[in-house]
Amino acid sequence: MIDERVEWLNARLDELEHVANEARHGGVGAWHQTDPDRESGRIEDGRGRIVVFDEGSPSGWGAEHITLHDPRSVLARVEADRRILAAHLPDAHGYCPTCDDNTTLAPCATLAALLSAHRHAPEFKEEWLNV
Repeated sequence: MIDERVEWLNARLDELEHVANEARHGGVGAWHQTDPDRESGRIEDGRGRIVVFDEGSPSGWGAEHITLHDPRSVLARVEADRRILAAHLPDAHGYCPTCDDNTTLAPCATLAALLSAHRHAPEFKEEWLNV
């Protein structure tokens, strides 16, 4: 069961990484609102290219949310999640080597928390959160 969870989570992280890299268009992937007071929905990348136009665009809060989840931020989160996942992969006996005092069977609370962050993604199984 753990293998299925880890495999699914790795596939999800791969997908997020791929989409973020594509959205960077060769840049660093930092997005910002150009002028939130005058053009609340217009978002540009670090090279000044428009990512979201201000016509028919999201609200100011929506635009801010988009910039908080720009490709650079998504890639940093994917990298951190991969490091956390690696530290909490179960050992040959099914125990978490980081949380383990030889009593914590996988998934540990940390692995379950990583999984829960992606609970709205397709093919997620609620029973994976049972710790």
